[in-house]
Amino acid sequence: MKLRITRTGSLVVGCILVGFNAPLFADEGVRTNTSVPSYINNSDYKVGFGFDRGFSVVGQLYNKVNLSLGDDGIAADYIFLTGKFNQKLPFTWYASVGGFYDWDKSCHNGCGGYYDNNGHWHSHHDSDHYFNDYGVRVPFGLDWNFASRWDTYVQLAPVINIPDDFDVDFQAAIGIRYSL
Repeated sequence: MKLRITRTGSLVVGCILVGFNAPLFADEGVRTNTSVPSYINNSDYKVGFGFDRGFSVVGQLYNKVNLSLGDDGIAADYIFLTGKFNQKLPFTWYASVGGFYDWDKSCHNGCGGYYDNNGHWHSHHDSDHYFNDYGVRVPFGLDWNFASRWDTYVQLAPVINIPDDFDVDFQAAIGIRYSL
């Protein structure tokens, strides 16, 4: 029997180990006066799971830097603006700027092959068309501290893919974090 550890398996094991130690360091959240339950979680570190660069381990440092390490890549964003809609809504909003790097094994822009006259597929791989994506992004998101020490977020980010001749695209992310 062989034991194989994949990137996803490593991420899951790491988060479980951090999760067991988290209650030792976490500050208890304070309930706010919103119509839907919400908390103020004062913590310099948050860690959890989400979907940003594929299935990801996500984190937040000092309420200013969002991090994501996933199956498909990594990302880091600096939060430069935050706010509340009003006192009765439990959500806060944020705007950030950052970058991403995706490891991509698929072929882009003309890789592939052709069918010959007998209907047989012939592949030709041009290594110039295999590349990893990277670029800049500007995520806008909502954050909700739904329980003591817990928050969830959703964000949408316009991105500029640099290797694709500055191709503009959109990315989305969602996640849940625990305050350490």
